Amino acid sequence: MMSLKALDVQLLEAGHSVVATCRKPQQAGALNELANTYTDRLIIVPLDVNDEASIQSAASKIEETLSHVDILINNAGILSDVVPHLDTEAKDLRDVLLTNVVGTYMVTKAFLPLIRKGHKKQIITISSTLGSIGKMQESLDAPENSFPAALSHLHLAYRSSKAALNMQTVCLAAELKHDGITIISQNPGWVETDMGSYTSEKMGGKVKPPMDPPTSISKQLQLFAKLSPADTGKFFEVTGDIVPW
Repeated sequence: MMSLKALDVQLLEAGHSVVATCRKPQQAGALNELANTYTDRLIIVPLDVNDEASIQSAASKIEETLSHVDILINNAGILSDVVPHLDTEAKDLRDVLLTNVVGTYMVTKAFLPLIRKGHKKQIITISSTLGSIGKMQESLDAPENSFPAALSHLHLAYRSSKAALNMQTVCLAAELKHDGITIISQNPGWVETDMGSYTSEKMGGKVKPPMDPPTSISKQLQLFAKLSPADTGKFFEVTGDIVPW
């Protein structure tokens, strides 16, 4: 998951108009401070990815204000408690799948009419290498005391949601390729956000996220600028390399 504020700052500094969505804009202090600085180019819109009416309302408001969307970045997501796989509660698994997979699908579907009117016509779905079955398979062969081996026993709900999200990306790429819409899955890397740091803490703090949000976002924005329709349906690493499904 990316840092919303860091993403907005870099996009705004580059001269772009940005729509930032969150459940409770009145409580988004950092975003509101940015909006006071970029009054003509930053719009904050309430949106709850688990509420279809909220999603439709947000799409309608954006259409009234901007008429189109060039790039949709699906960044919303949650992480359940960091526990061994078989300690995952069914409720946590359900909640994570609803937010990370169903919520992303509803947002993408609601915003498609705006994307069709856009110039770049790009959908960026923030995924994770934790959702890569290929990477997980590699970790099975890792030395038992290594970090990859230790991590392989955690995040069943989050991993499942990101694997499903990756399949969603490929399905929609097949559906939309003749419309000139480019949709990809993007791994932002292990970043020093609340979510990234939480995993580190639960693992004893011995290994920490190697990137800060501005560095991750700068690398990703460079990648997004180079995307073409030929890239649709791919899963990218923050470095620009392809991640195995």
